[in-house]
Amino acid sequence: MEIERAIAWQMAFKETYECVQKEAGAACDMAIIALEKQKPEQPITNNFYYFCPCCGARRSIKQKHKYCHECGKKFDWSGDDGDEE
Repeated sequence: MEIERAIAWQMAFKETYECVQKEAGAACDMAIIALEKQKPEQPITNNFYYFCPCCGARRSIKQKHKYCHECGKKFDWSGDDGDEE
């Protein structure tokens, strides 16, 4: 299942069941946040550091991790000289 479709399912579930149980809405919100972080984005870079586009965490450009160590956002390094890690 694609991430966007999973998010749509969570939103529909929330609308349907939130009136029955308030925890359903909170659980769906948490799931949507987690799914959004799985959509890869290119980090913001300069000559020395890169920054998470989600939370702004800073790391050395030499590290190039696949995910943010602070919030879990997935990074897309494909536009960085073809060097995907």
